[in-house]
Amino acid sequence: FAQLKTLETIRQQAIYNLKLKKELQASIKNIQEILNERTQRLKLHDNYFLTGNTAIEIEIEEILFTDKEHYKEFDELYGQSTSEEYRLLQQKINHEESESHTGRFINTKIRLLVCCDFCGKYRCIYSDISLNKNDTETIIQYLENISYSCRSPLLPDEHLLSNQLYICQDITCDLPIERNYYSCRIKDVNLCYWCRAEDGILDPSNELKSQFKFIYPLCISCNANGREWSTRAPIVFKSKK
Repeated sequence: FAQLKTLETIRQQAIYNLKLKKELQASIKNIQEILNERTQRLKLHDNYFLTGNTAIEIEIEEILFTDKEHYKEFDELYGQSTSEEYRLLQQKINHEESESHTGRFINTKIRLLVCCDFCGKYRCIYSDISLNKNDTETIIQYLENISYSCRSPLLPDEHLLSNQLYICQDITCDLPIERNYYSCRIKDVNLCYWCRAEDGILDPSNELKSQFKFIYPLCISCNANGREWSTRAPIVFKSKK
């Protein structure tokens, strides 16, 4: 270690020097154990965090190089036209839309909204039947006393309404607001699709309005950060015979 000044040079030399590699692994072992122990103390919704063993080189190789036919080198794609088809965020949005088409997560079944304490976005609470006044008050009171986060179940199994109310647990904090929100009857204000901001909502251009039936709100801040208008249902003009 004495002759190597940076961690990068140590890593590079460890590739060819087995003794140095073992010394490097031994030097960070105590730190790894401390991090594991501290992480296992953390809790989220009364559940302790779990830690796993460090991946060995063979496992890393399998992760990185198993599917070479699917992933191409950067040089092969540079300058080529690409699409959003395999972009992870777009895949999640597409999944949300496919779930809506099944009839389970649709705007007419939205009864209430809950706000994620981490990302601050509203998530829709669904029910196949309408809630009466007592049930509505019960669930509102319950939600006021918990800290909800995306991907969490809405209610514990023992709750009286656990079999009646449900929420889409596939939605993560990095996803925008559910599109069903914008067409449900309990929608209060037009929130930015990407960040839920109420102020600074832009007005889509007339050209965009002429191309799509649904254009989801976009705020000035998200637009400045590279977000684009999210749209649905292109308007198709029939050619005159």
